[in-house]
Amino acid sequence: MSFLTFQIFRGLGTTSETLYNVFFENITYLYKIYNRTVSIINKITTLANNNNNNVVTYRRCFVAKYHQFTA
Repeated sequence: MSFLTFQIFRGLGTTSETLYNVFFENITYLYKIYNRTVSIINKITTLANNNNNNVVTYRRCFVAKYHQFTA
């Protein structure tokens, strides 16, 4: 958001500013989750494209990424 928009929200009062901040913190958090999920999917897709049909490798990759995501 632009600086002007932020100033408008600030002008509306403390409640609006708080809602504004919480909203964008949540959006940022969801975007991070999205990025990490895409990263996991891309890694598994890469394994599939390399003709590696070893299910154990798929699982190890996914578990490693999942623990990295939840850490």
